[in-house]
This record gives sequence, C-alpha cells and structure tokens, in this order.
Amino acid sequence: MKKALHIGIIALAISFTTSAQECNEGLGMINSLWEKATLEQALTNPDAIIDEFNTLKGSLGSSLNSLSFKSDAPKLLFINGKQKQGTIKGLKKRVYVTSLIMKESITITIQNTQQLAVAEVVICAHDKSGAAQNIHQFQFTGEESDQTFVLEAIKGKIISISIKNKEASGKFEYKIAAF
Repeated sequence: MKKALHIGIIALAISFTTSAQECNEGLGMINSLWEKATLEQALTNPDAIIDEFNTLKGSLGSSLNSLSFKSDAPKLLFINGKQKQGTIKGLKKRVYVTSLIMKESITITIQNTQQLAVAEVVICAHDKSGAAQNIHQFQFTGEESDQTFVLEAIKGKIISISIKNKEASGKFEYKIAAF
C-alpha cells in the first residue's frame, strides 16, 4: 500500500512538473492593469500606466509578504533594451509583464548565462478583452546560450514572458531584455 502511494505521488509530481505552461497562469494582475489603462492614456501619458502597474505590483507584493512564493509575483519588463537578470531555483517560475505596447513589434532576448538548467519560456500577448494568445514557446536544454523572439502585430497588447525552471535541483541563471 505504501509503495503504491509513493509511486502515485511520484507519478503526479512528474506529470505536474512536465506539463506545459498556460498563458493565463497566474496573470490575473493583467486584468487589473487593463481596467486602468486605456489606449488614449497610453498615448498621452504612458508613465501613468507604468505607475499604475507598480502600484498594483506593490499591493500584490504586500499581500504576499508572509508567503514564501513572493518572488512569483510578475515583474515589469521595460521595452528600453535594458537587461534584467535573475536566477530561478528548481521547479520555480518567473513571470515578466510589459506595459501596453505602443508599436507594431518588439524584440525579446533571453540569455541562458550558465547553460546548466532546462527551462521553458512561454511568451503570450494579452488584449483588453482578456484573451491571451501564445505567441512563442521555447525550451532551453542547457546547451543554448541565448534566444531572440521578434513579436509582430502586438500594438495595443500587454506581453507576458514566463520562464520556468524544469529541473528540480538546478538553477536557471538568465538575462532578459525587450526593445
């Protein structure tokens, strides 16, 4: 009985950790951002959207302060080419979200700086109606050092980039930028 229970738990854990990520996974905050952001506001005062995003992010961070998965809160990725870097521990995920995109295309680069861990990248576009579209999906196998994604026809959308470390014991070290 114990052996069957252990096998069942291991099978469940394997199926849970190998399943692909979904675009809407853990991104309810985007809907709150959409409620505040309008296209007119983005054209006349894009800083207000960024300020609103930071306020939403801050309140989310405050509400999660006592929880161990606070680092899972989405992080803002500016579309200015400036790189952000980070480390994702085993079987954890990091999500980046852009502000409202005001041009037809952007480029996102992700570098696997240590080339050690296996990580899955899912890039999604979110529109004001709440629809999410998977634009790109890629898996670093530990051999690739970097990947570039060119996103087309995304004006008026918010982009989310989810990076999930697929290894239990490894760390995925990366750099990410959008321009």
